[in-house]
Amino acid sequence: MSDDKDFDKYSNYFKQARNLEKLKKEDEALKIYLDILNKYEPEGTAYYERPAIILEKQKRYKEAIKLCNMAIKAINNKKFNADVNEFEHRLNRLNNKIEKQENSKTTVSKKEFTNKPVNHCSSTDSTLTQEKEISTENINFPDWYVSISFGESRSPSFAQALALAQIAPQYIENNVSDKILYQAVYSDKPKEYLQFIKLYELVNTWKSCVVVINGTVMDRKIIGGLNYCYGYKCRSCNPNFCFVASEMTLNHFGCHRIQISAYNHPWWSIGNFITPSIWHVDKQAILEGIETYSLAYIMCPSFSIENIKAVVNSLPDKIDLSENKEWEKSHNGIQPRNSNKVYTIKFNLDQVKMDQNNISNKKDTGKKNTGFFSKLKSLFKRDS
Repeated sequence: MSDDKDFDKYSNYFKQARNLEKLKKEDEALKIYLDILNKYEPEGTAYYERPAIILEKQKRYKEAIKLCNMAIKAINNKKFNADVNEFEHRLNRLNNKIEKQENSKTTVSKKEFTNKPVNHCSSTDSTLTQEKEISTENINFPDWYVSISFGESRSPSFAQALALAQIAPQYIENNVSDKILYQAVYSDKPKEYLQFIKLYELVNTWKSCVVVINGTVMDRKIIGGLNYCYGYKCRSCNPNFCFVASEMTLNHFGCHRIQISAYNHPWWSIGNFITPSIWHVDKQAILEGIETYSLAYIMCPSFSIENIKAVVNSLPDKIDLSENKEWEKSHNGIQPRNSNKVYTIKFNLDQVKMDQNNISNKKDTGKKNTGFFSKLKSLFKRDS
């Protein structure tokens, strides 16, 4: 455990580094972050997270892995109280990136020393060409839509797949290079999306299969994630699923896939002390984490980065423990004395969207906003 003098020193250094980072001076910030870790034993995840994020951006994956291992070791040795899951998740991601890097180098090396001609027309290029040739003249696209196309197949599931496509809300047959391409279009309505999942599960491994969401050709892994999460929501009939799929996923942001919830890296744990009693809520770090974890879900019909940013902006900039007795120090930062009070708001996605409209119209009407975000701010009225 570091003493108060050490804490004052490295917390001030950390603040300087964060300011440099905000000014896009990441190299200077990184030097300070690494100096802190070399000279002190800082208590808190942010001291390891920030330099790891910069190193990952700079593709210095092995150095970032060392920091993750340092953090995991410190947590396991009870240097401070935190969850190792976040660093283990980052560690897995970094190892995957290193593996891809090495595979890419191996592939290039093989191409350089082969006498065989290289075919530059990949299967992906082929499917993209097919998609461009698909007719859209007779399709009435909803505001959010998913389109799935496939050709004739020897698979025993072809007849069933064609039957499912033909009962889709919109079904089209396209002639592409003298071959029939069957296309089905669905909206985000639960009943329709679940129909899409049934068809997708039959044809997703076929070479001719192409899935498009709102005009973008989608990767199979992305679709798999959406089908798991949004499909679960469609089956649950729970309009607040994105806020509270379970007690463990309770969150303010309307998406439990961003890895910030009451029991998993809560927002109040992301920050640092700027004085011994004043906790700075690091909104930039929160948003950066959200952007990282949400990449696979940005095409989800229930995902709204605008709503999420509005919630982040509604969080307090700082929490003064000497004035606000609803908060207390924890081993790695702060925590609410009564965690239930922080989550007393009844989440409703329609209310969030309504409140977003209120925010955009506020300049014209001059009316005071009394919706979701105002309620959220009221929880922290003694902080700024």
